[in-house]
Amino acid sequence: MISMRQDLTFDDAEGVFAERGMEFGEGQMVSLGMIRDGMFTNLAYLLSDQCTHGIKLALFGDEFKNSFIDCEEVSGCVLTQLGRACAFVDRYNGKRSRIAGMYRRDERDYPPEAIWEVMVNAVAHRDYALDGSTMVSMSGDCMSVSSMGSIPQGLGSDDVAMGITSCRNEGLVSILYRLGMMETYGTGHV
Repeated sequence: MISMRQDLTFDDAEGVFAERGMEFGEGQMVSLGMIRDGMFTNLAYLLSDQCTHGIKLALFGDEFKNSFIDCEEVSGCVLTQLGRACAFVDRYNGKRSRIAGMYRRDERDYPPEAIWEVMVNAVAHRDYALDGSTMVSMSGDCMSVSSMGSIPQGLGSDDVAMGITSCRNEGLVSILYRLGMMETYGTGHV
């Protein structure tokens, strides 16, 4: 746990909660598990503006990753990281139009809902005990997302193949659920 005397600020988290019409004060921080025994928890750190766990995003010129077209690193409140990461991917998410009968139909390379689902899961389920960034790489018609951590303890690859899920960061998942940013049924849908 982090001392309450440590200077953590929550401007970004306050903004996200306010957008959803939810209060974000010391009472809410206690009930959300961000403050325990008068001290900030690791969950508070993840929602603070000072959070150093981040996401590195890159658009490469080819599949061999020899040249960058654009890159960005985001840190701070994990809620803000989600928005910035999705904005980066959306900026390079190609759009095609085709005519179907009398109507034009616009399609994106990656459905925005799928991008959100991948990003929210990368943030919600990563192992924050490990140093390193979540990596998002885009090139041509390929996008990959690598999040820190292995299969959660107690699960095996056979369990995962059968659709059995486990929650690594219950407090963070609870907040993402309350904010309407994810569902918590393990379906892979927002």
